[in-house]
Amino acid sequence: MAKINSKNRRRRTHHPAVTVFVIVLLVAVLVFVSKMLADNTSDNNESDKQNPPETAKVEKIEKPTTENQVDQNEEDEKTPIQNDGDDPNTKDFLTGVLTMAEVSGDVLRIRLNIDQYLASGNCELTLTSNQGVAFTDSASIVPVASTSTCEGFDIPTSSLATGNWAINIDLKAGDKTGTITGEVNI
Repeated sequence: MAKINSKNRRRRTHHPAVTVFVIVLLVAVLVFVSKMLADNTSDNNESDKQNPPETAKVEKIEKPTTENQVDQNEEDEKTPIQNDGDDPNTKDFLTGVLTMAEVSGDVLRIRLNIDQYLASGNCELTLTSNQGVAFTDSASIVPVASTSTCEGFDIPTSSLATGNWAINIDLKAGDKTGTITGEVNI
């Protein structure tokens, strides 16, 4: 075999400027790709915010054309939205709904929301089973924001027979009364 003379071998070397150019080009491509991915992700997030699920109904508000209309529209946006219907606080009777009637561990928990704002009052609970057995308890009415609630009822299930129970809660606050009903299975 012939011996290769190491002096005759050419060594490939790149010019330092070419190496720097290639590195800068690679960094620029990575930055560009990262930016495109980030923009695409934020566009998708904005699209999700602007296009709510199909089950939600969106009412489009036309943009006003004059400066006075723009000022009025900005004022309207600051005004709280009022619910349609009668103000429950003006009714002659109390109304509400059971928000919870379930067994948790060895306790029956009953919670409710009263539609009216009441500073004080009383809730009288009566549970009646299919066999006619009754259980009673009472709790105070407590104001919560613009509505009220009872302090809640936590009844040991050991004091109740298994089966269906009718829930009857009589509300009394000042000269107003009302009744909230429901059912629970123990």
